[in-house]
Amino acid sequence: MSILISFASFTGIFVVSYLLRKVLRKCLPQNVYTYIAELLCTFQLVACVYENSVVFSGYSITVYAVVLFMLIFAYSLTFDASGNPARIFELMVKRKCSITEGVIKMFLQIIGGLLAYRYVMLIWKMFSPTEMHTMQAEILDLSCDNPLKVSILEGVLAEMLATSTARCIAGMGIGGQRFYNIVNSFTTVMVTLTGMEWTGMMFNPALATSLAFNCKDHQIHEHVLVYWCGPFLGVLLSMFLFQYILNEIIFDDDVKDTGAVETTNVNGHNGKRSMKRVSSG
Repeated sequence: MSILISFASFTGIFVVSYLLRKVLRKCLPQNVYTYIAELLCTFQLVACVYENSVVFSGYSITVYAVVLFMLIFAYSLTFDASGNPARIFELMVKRKCSITEGVIKMFLQIIGGLLAYRYVMLIWKMFSPTEMHTMQAEILDLSCDNPLKVSILEGVLAEMLATSTARCIAGMGIGGQRFYNIVNSFTTVMVTLTGMEWTGMMFNPALATSLAFNCKDHQIHEHVLVYWCGPFLGVLLSMFLFQYILNEIIFDDDVKDTGAVETTNVNGHNGKRSMKRVSSG
């Protein structure tokens, strides 16, 4: 029964986010809405993560993984922004986003994550959907547990490798236009399950800030190093790997398949592959 309540909660979060997007997209200039979209996407993501923690508490890891996969796939169909400071950092490094624009978007992502916490706590306390929701609200009221179960260095490496793996898979465009979102959703679930017991495996600084920043025995410096520096380093690692290793593999495959001296430029946003004379990486 409680999982049906959780699915109703997920639906409510998606509907609220959709309506806010639709109204604000019409009311605000596009250059302003671009910033607000980051807040809304982060709000949607973090609120669903909180609700899925209830599923995790009451059901098996398999059920949690299936629900997580469904959520990530649904994000890919509804998001109109990244909802992840690591992605904004990547755009800044690639000079597709100014430092000022990037910092403002990251700030709004953090706000979106914090608003998501307030939202779920309000719903859980006001309506008490199930006993499990009530217990979770009481626990969060007291203090959340530190998700970092390894050393700071190991945590940084875990979040770095998680981010780089996810970004490399996305950048390669595996699955093509038809199955791209499915492949990336599956990859994210597998990476998350792999490192859950180490850092909570978030590889999203805004998500980590909402879930863990003020947790018991969780120091500010370890939070910044593990959950912010880790993903940012992962972005840099993925860019390096894609530029100097993965692109060469794709290049060789294209030469064998087409017999032409061309490389494959993979658009990480939609999974399309297009032939260009010079690869952009």
